[in-house]
Amino acid sequence: MRATTLEACSGGSAEPHGFSPHPRPFSRSREKGAHFYCRIDAARFPPHQAPMPIRPYRPSDLSALFAINQASTPGVGHEDRAEGLGKLIDMGTCIVAADGKDAPQGFINLITPGTMAYPSDNLRWVEDWMAREDVTAHYVDRIAIAPDARGARLGEALYNAAFDAASGRAYLTCEVNTDPDNPGSHRFHQRLGFREIGRKRYRANYEVAYYACPVSD
Repeated sequence: MRATTLEACSGGSAEPHGFSPHPRPFSRSREKGAHFYCRIDAARFPPHQAPMPIRPYRPSDLSALFAINQASTPGVGHEDRAEGLGKLIDMGTCIVAADGKDAPQGFINLITPGTMAYPSDNLRWVEDWMAREDVTAHYVDRIAIAPDARGARLGEALYNAAFDAASGRAYLTCEVNTDPDNPGSHRFHQRLGFREIGRKRYRANYEVAYYACPVSD
């Protein structure tokens, strides 16, 4: 339903399970004998770029996240009202990147597969893949970064926190548009260690590639 995007980064107030506010180092994962890095060290910013705090979502963030979301379309799904985005956030685990004044600058929202209230053909595809492969996974609904905050590696920092939130599952999954194509987002996710697991064309002008990256503790 929502394709993650490099243009947007680069688809509750309680602390989410497995969430760590501190960046984790690179972690090497093994899949079918091949080694590749699947976590990005969010602390490796240039000296002049201190990483922004990464924290759980608060309901007071919603208006700011809605503005960030709308500024990131069509890379992420358009929402007519903030309440619509709020419903999606309430279904999952939302993690926020904030500036020094605690104002949101970006966010990533995760949805647990099997959440039938989330009306997503893409999540249904991921659920079918999980059943075929007999694996567990978490799903990225969307990631979006405020226009003025892009280029500061917030996408990497948010994904680092998303891997923490997905701890205990085998994979973190997402989709990226192939029609219309988003080559920057493909490169971004591949650099984080995501590998393509399938594609699906839903209509003449809409096709996505599905990605998964192993989660290692």
